Amino acid sequence: MFRATLALVVILCLLSPAQAAAPTAANEQVQAAVKAYIDAVNRADVPAMMRMVSRKAGVSSVTDGAIERGWETIRTTNGQIVGKDGSYKMAIGSIDVLMLSASVAVAVTSFTFTTASDQGNVQVPGAVSIVFEKTGGKWLVVHEHESVQTRDMAMGG
Repeated sequence: MFRATLALVVILCLLSPAQAAAPTAANEQVQAAVKAYIDAVNRADVPAMMRMVSRKAGVSSVTDGAIERGWETIRTTNGQIVGKDGSYKMAIGSIDVLMLSASVAVAVTSFTFTTASDQGNVQVPGAVSIVFEKTGGKWLVVHEHESVQTRDMAMGG
């Protein structure tokens, strides 16, 4: 009996890492939500972006130390990109998803933000973390935190 139990434990331990590494349907849904959100950002499609943001009272966004609270405030700030379609691009890296529960997930990805300047295109690296909550069958943003890496930060200063 002990050997059978031991063998079962060993088999389960060997299978667990492979199962943990395989993306779940929820992970894939969250990754798709991140890609759709960034695609809307790149198109300067504020209505599409805001359809992906929860209307809960506690929704928030942080960009380089500036905190915005509430759906209307976030919409107003995002509205500043209207008409700038094509003048910038946000390219993301691989998306890591951490499921906190069946309906709450954190997605983290690096990005490179490219924008035009008088001196030509400027690329700024950064990272974004987005907290999603599944509501009504859709993954909605409840918190976003974006930061860019300045030249001084990149050089260790």
